[in-house]
Amino acid sequence: MAAVVKTRLQLQGELARATPNMTKTYHNVAQAFWVIGKNEGLRGLQKGLGPGYMYQIMLNGTRLGFYEPVKGVLYKAFTGEPSTGQKAIIPLNVAAGGICGMAGAALGSPFFL
Repeated sequence: MAAVVKTRLQLQGELARATPNMTKTYHNVAQAFWVIGKNEGLRGLQKGLGPGYMYQIMLNGTRLGFYEPVKGVLYKAFTGEPSTGQKAIIPLNVAAGGICGMAGAALGSPFFL
């Protein structure tokens, strides 16, 4: 909800700079919430929620879902044994986290608006 209000206030500010005599629709954050809710309802306040959820699912789902499999592959490649039952090797854990973070960012970036 707040993202819709923030975006509209930002766009109104840019338009006001380009058009000096423009009448401002929104005067502050609370009034912008009120006007959008009154004119467009709850649905208007939730515009952009779908892509936001997709972004979070792709970003965090990838990071959390692939961490253990990637860590297992790294442990197997560098130690010859699976990661279960071994003492933690911090550089391999950090590398697995980095790989998953980069993959999540790559997969989530098309949904970041």
